[in-house]
Amino acid sequence: MMARHILLVLSNASDGRDEEFNDWYTNVHLTDVLKVDGFVAAQRFRLADAQLRPDQATPHRYLAVYEIEAEDVQQPLEALTSGVASGAIPLSETLERRSLATYLFTPVSGRLVALRTPQWRHRRSVTHPSPMVNGGRVPEAPPMRPRTQTPCTAAVRAPILGARLAGRHGSVEWAVTP
Repeated sequence: MMARHILLVLSNASDGRDEEFNDWYTNVHLTDVLKVDGFVAAQRFRLADAQLRPDQATPHRYLAVYEIEAEDVQQPLEALTSGVASGAIPLSETLERRSLATYLFTPVSGRLVALRTPQWRHRRSVTHPSPMVNGGRVPEAPPMRPRTQTPCTAAVRAPILGARLAGRHGSVEWAVTP
């Protein structure tokens, strides 16, 4: 498996040219960069109004995040640099070059994903051709269950253990999905 790296590019548009800059960067430059061997994904962001530390200086308004897959990360970086230098990857005059900043990062840990609270849902059943599947019934895409009903203790534990729990209360079938 190849190593995955992240290249962060912090940038600004030339004064008063944000619209042109964003059009060029999103519709031309990202595509040009993704043609370079090793660059596998890209996404752009703009600086949000809300900040964790509003007192901190924010010299850049835009961020591009590039994912690079390569055993030797220098090869894609050199190919990108030579493409820009030769004009094969043209830079727009709307890019403010003096404030441009780039940073390459290599992972130091695996990716973690947050665990979420299970969703309670109503479930209607339809007949399935095989009686081996849920007694001949397969659940349809259910709407959300109202939050006013309280789950039982077993229903809360089931997603934690990785199980799927389902049951019936009166005329309503329910299911907990992790």
